[in-house]
Amino acid sequence: MSKNNELARTCMKTLHGGIWRSSISLVTKLRLYNVYILPVLLYGSGTWSVTEASRQRLDAFDQWCLRRILRVPYTAHVTNVLVRSQTNQDPVSSLIQQRRLKLFGHIARTAVQPQFRMCIMQGRRRCGTFLFTLSTARPTQRESCRHLSSSR
Repeated sequence: MSKNNELARTCMKTLHGGIWRSSISLVTKLRLYNVYILPVLLYGSGTWSVTEASRQRLDAFDQWCLRRILRVPYTAHVTNVLVRSQTNQDPVSSLIQQRRLKLFGHIARTAVQPQFRMCIMQGRRRCGTFLFTLSTARPTQRESCRHLSSSR
C-alpha cells in the first residue's frame, strides 16, 4: 500500500504545475484525477487487508489530493466535508471496500467448481508468500487443485 501511495503522490506532484494549477475546469480536473491518480493508488486494492491506520492514511492522501485540485491552502480552515461536497468524490476507503466486495463476488460465483474456490480461499499464508501453496495443502486438496489446474 505504501508503494502505491508514494507512486500516486509522485504522479500528483508531477501534474501539479501543468494541470492542477491551470485554468482547466474543476470537472475536467476531477476526471483526470479519477483516470490518472486513483488507478495508481488503488492498484491491487481488492486483495489488501486494510487496517484502520492504513485506511486513515489512504483517506488523508485522498483529501490532500482533492485540496490541491481545489487549490485550498493548508492554512485555510476548510472542513473535509466541504471538500467532499465540492468535488462529489467518495472516500478512497469506500472505493477499496467496493473493490474487495467485487473480488469476493467473483470468487463466490465460481460455485460451478467449489474445489477451485477452496483452493483459493484455504491455506496458511506466511509473510511474502501466496495465500495457498500446494506444499501447505492437505493431500486431498492437492489432488483436486492439480486436477482443476490441468483441466483449465
